[in-house]
Amino acid sequence: MFESIAPWHWLTLGLLLLGLELLGAGGFLLGIATSAAVIALCSWLFDGFAWQGQLTLFAVLSVLYSWIWFQFLRKRNSPDEDVSLINNRAAQLIGTVIEVTDDIPIGTGKVAIGDTLWTVRTATNVTSGDRVRVIASEGMELQIEPAP
Repeated sequence: MFESIAPWHWLTLGLLLLGLELLGAGGFLLGIATSAAVIALCSWLFDGFAWQGQLTLFAVLSVLYSWIWFQFLRKRNSPDEDVSLINNRAAQLIGTVIEVTDDIPIGTGKVAIGDTLWTVRTATNVTSGDRVRVIASEGMELQIEPAP
């Protein structure tokens, strides 16, 4: 049989896996390709590195590097508040301060924000020219209060 696998075999495997990763594997092959490159380096540095040791180390490193990669991705892709509001235009307006152009009695009224006319609910009388802040949203209705 053979005593060890040549470094160029591992390097070829690593480059092949990177090429497959480029086709859209989504990161699944990066840990395995990195492991192949590390084994190529180890088998080049340690000439008598037996094939059993190479395969064992390749398997361990593949699992380890894949786990590290997915831990990194999970931290980077954790949903934050901005992402959860991406399709909720009313919720994105919370905190916005606007100037009212028409009087709004206690209850509901309309207010223009940008190029959109929004239904608003208020607990106080709001007169034209007052500045108000959007404090909440319920469906497509905004709740406002006088801005300080």
